[in-house]
Amino acid sequence: MSNVVEFKGNLPTLNINHFQKALATHKEAKGVSAGDKQFLKLSKNGGFWVYGQNDTEVEEGSRWAINPMTMQTGYIAWKNSKPVGKKLGSIFNPPITADMLDDVGAKWDEAVAFELVCVSGEDVGTLCEYTANSYGGRKAFTDLMDALMKQSAIDADKIVPIIELESSSYEHSQWGLTYNPVLKIVDWGSMAKGAADAGGDDGDGADEQSKQDASQKAPEPEASQRRRRAGPVTDAEPAKTEPETPVRRQRRRAT
Repeated sequence: MSNVVEFKGNLPTLNINHFQKALATHKEAKGVSAGDKQFLKLSKNGGFWVYGQNDTEVEEGSRWAINPMTMQTGYIAWKNSKPVGKKLGSIFNPPITADMLDDVGAKWDEAVAFELVCVSGEDVGTLCEYTANSYGGRKAFTDLMDALMKQSAIDADKIVPIIELESSSYEHSQWGLTYNPVLKIVDWGSMAKGAADAGGDDGDGADEQSKQDASQKAPEPEASQRRRRAGPVTDAEPAKTEPETPVRRQRRRAT
């Protein structure tokens, strides 16, 4: 698998100094149009990941590349289990603050978001958006920013987190078994655009291979055992109050 990731869309040219400053600024601040993206969610019953309108289950062991240029922070408001307000902004802009929020008749909660694309397994090329306002989702985002800060100081070219989507759990005194998202970083890749400004080599050969890999999405098996309706999904877990226990699902792994 190529370590150069080609993200679609008009993205700003990466300047590693601006990137590091943006991470530092938004780490203390707590945070998309749909387009051709599908929404990624963590199931509250079982702790597995699903995406899209049909709640397609993410293949265990598949790898996903997070686009650091799409990281956002801000706020979201929910009423009767539906979002009635959403105000997110790029980490490359000043943070959204509470005084910028309109009255939508519901409480605003801090939220975060980013885009990611599958780079291995059955879903290669699938573009998703992950938005979270739960404690677990925001903590995973903060951990991601910490990792990006460290990595950008080590290798300014390779600042694309390649992750596996996992979950952890703990027994909440009121809500019972509760799942939190885990963005397990297993590798780092380079961005096909802006790599030169980050201080690295553009890697034209690897870039071309990455384009081919992303465009040749594997067909969906007719009777895949990992594909199913996942039932209720949520990212609004209660705050963590007790230690977590890692949860690993016993499903077919990506090849």
